[in-house]
Amino acid sequence: MAQVIEKLKFLPFKIINEPWNEYKLEDGSTLRVKVVLAGLIKENGNEFSLQTTSVFGVIPNPKYIGVPSPPLRPGEKLESYIEAEDLKILEKTDLWNEYELSTENMKLSIKGEVVSVSRTSRHDQRGIPVYTANVQLLVKHKKKTK
Repeated sequence: MAQVIEKLKFLPFKIINEPWNEYKLEDGSTLRVKVVLAGLIKENGNEFSLQTTSVFGVIPNPKYIGVPSPPLRPGEKLESYIEAEDLKILEKTDLWNEYELSTENMKLSIKGEVVSVSRTSRHDQRGIPVYTANVQLLVKHKKKTK
């Protein structure tokens, strides 16, 4: 029996604010994280699906800058190079992205919350250390009052 799939409705949205959040780590580096909303889908009446991507940057502690690493070999995992696992976050900014959904008379807020971050022994093409991060997406929305 063929499954009936309701038509997806892609919603337009206006970016009000997409800030960077910064996490000062115990190793002296700062991780910068931004969640970008790429698409918003309404399905099943009042359910929303978000298409997002996380963008990362690091301001490294100079003592961890090193020689660029060669590319990972096929089947090799970045996690196997972790040298400092679950670094403590000493300070962080806590800013929400904000979007206006005029067709829904709604304001949507999202934030990527870093749950854990680790430093690997690998370095990018500039010698900057490569970090891994587990980011949890938080979402809240509210109807606009007229």
